[in-house]
Amino acid sequence: MNKKSKVVKTYGAVHKRRLPVILAVAVILVAAGIIIGMNIYDEYHTYRSSEATEFETTAEEKNGLLLTSETKMLLGKVYAGFTVRDAESGEPIYQCPDLYLVRDLASISWGAEEESVLLTQKDGSSVIYVRAGDRWEKESR
Repeated sequence: MNKKSKVVKTYGAVHKRRLPVILAVAVILVAAGIIIGMNIYDEYHTYRSSEATEFETTAEEKNGLLLTSETKMLLGKVYAGFTVRDAESGEPIYQCPDLYLVRDLASISWGAEEESVLLTQKDGSSVIYVRAGDRWEKESR
């Protein structure tokens, strides 16, 4: 009888040590399931939204600079970005590293300031890129 109680104690001790591992794995699997579900929903929602959203690409000249905007498709989503070029040579002066979802973007145009680019969002907010010497700096408003 003494042997049986030792076996039961050992068996219970093994499971007590495994319980935190089992719980951690369960939490990770649930979190992964939620993230995958959200991505699937977002892909479907974005696809349906971008289908109905039109974004007009532009090419505007100001002070010898040419602002061009273009759209790109990445992972099923449509994004827009812009490039500032020299109007005469067409050589890129600044290629914006940021891309903006077309469904959230209203327009890309020259800003009111001397050398600035204004991105207007559909929610009323805006982002401005201002030239400071040889660099362009991003400002949110």
